[in-house]
Amino acid sequence: MAEPLDVGSALDVARRLREERTVDKLSFFLPHPKQLEFLKTGKQRERALFAANRVGKTTIVCVEVACHATGIYPSWWPAEGKRFSYPVDFILAGKTALSTRDILQTNLLGPPGSRASLGTGWIPKANIIEESKTASHGVSGGIDYIEVKHVSGGISRLFFRTYQQGPDLFEGVTISGGLILDEEPGLSVYGEALMRIATTQGYIAISFTPLLGWTDVVKRFMNSNSPDRAWVNMSLDDALHIPAERREQMKRDPVEPHLRKARIEGLPDGSEHAVFPVDLETIKWDCPPMASLPDSWFYLWGIDPGIGHNFAAVLIGYDRDADIVHVIRGIRVKNQTPLQQAYAMRQIAPNVPVAWPRDAGNREKSSGTALIKFYKEAGLDTLSRHVTNADGSVGLEPGILDMHHRMTTGGILLNRHLDALFQELRDYRRDENGNPVPVNDDMVSALRYAIMGLRSAAQDSLGGQSRRDRTIAAQRNQQNYAQAKAEYEREYWPLTYD
Repeated sequence: MAEPLDVGSALDVARRLREERTVDKLSFFLPHPKQLEFLKTGKQRERALFAANRVGKTTIVCVEVACHATGIYPSWWPAEGKRFSYPVDFILAGKTALSTRDILQTNLLGPPGSRASLGTGWIPKANIIEESKTASHGVSGGIDYIEVKHVSGGISRLFFRTYQQGPDLFEGVTISGGLILDEEPGLSVYGEALMRIATTQGYIAISFTPLLGWTDVVKRFMNSNSPDRAWVNMSLDDALHIPAERREQMKRDPVEPHLRKARIEGLPDGSEHAVFPVDLETIKWDCPPMASLPDSWFYLWGIDPGIGHNFAAVLIGYDRDADIVHVIRGIRVKNQTPLQQAYAMRQIAPNVPVAWPRDAGNREKSSGTALIKFYKEAGLDTLSRHVTNADGSVGLEPGILDMHHRMTTGGILLNRHLDALFQELRDYRRDENGNPVPVNDDMVSALRYAIMGLRSAAQDSLGGQSRRDRTIAAQRNQQNYAQAKAEYEREYWPLTYD
């Protein structure tokens, strides 16, 4: 006959297990596959975790720190992961003192403000040297420094910092373990972090939701094949600790359209500082062969002239009846003359009018000749006057607002193969004062000039002989065109078409 159940003993066991789990969470943790994938990149010097909201990105970074600081590596720890057999020092930094306390400190040590809560984070209570704790001067309940017992018998040290400290956040610490960055820092902070691990065995781990889009830090990881650098993407679907029904509900929650990709998929797209905060996937268009484009459309080139910097040209087709701008082709080249740039455009659409900005009418210091005159002499059908906004002005913002309105109302479609243009649109951002930053915006500017010049677009000018009377212009430009062609073929200048 079975022994009667001792309810008191069972409750006692349950209570002890609950207490152990409270002060030794690390022993009860099991990573989901994407978290494990991130740990497998542990031997790279620079690592990034691009993740959706609320998927456990900070959890796995802090679990990793807890394992390194204590020397306790669970049975599930991947063979590819990094291990330290000795005590290590870590700097853990967030955007502000408050976020550092509420996210990094809370995850590692437990909620702030209570002695009883210390040790309820990922670092086991038995490993925390409580008397070593020093309070933060930045925020109530925050910690600047604490020591952790390592299984080797030595002491690991944790330093809590904020990006607001600038380069000072790294002062006084030799980063033998790692530098943990919660949320994306500026490039200056990241560059300083790299300097701090240059001569150590330490690493940088950064975890964030890429709400700022294609920043320099994001591109450092996603556009690089460096063996010292690795990144992992964790979407909402990868968060297996969240029930499937709840994940689907989270996808349905209201999200700003331009931030949806970042918040749901953990990948960069738009930005809260984006000049064009739209989902660019919604304006991509499968452009047919140029020979099959409608004769009823009105065509126009827009150019952003340049020799020392990138020259860009964008060809558009305007469906006036539907009021839709179709972006057909684009060119972006550097260190080429107007003759060579014009030759590239004429290989695509020789009879299409060309819209140009006011500053192209300025005289060059060396020649005393307006820059646009060189393009006209090279055989392009440049408009007689620079383009303006509808109100006659040449300001930047009206043109941007017009482009943005078209993007959000279906008034513009872009050939999906124009990768460089899409990249510029993603990167185009405003500074802290709300002003667009004019960096790597050549194709965007060319497109803006084309849209500003829509009323000058020409029908039936794409391919073949234009139905407009171009006989005199063709004769006048033939000699210049032949010269440009000969120069190009002689020098073999590389043209980059987009």
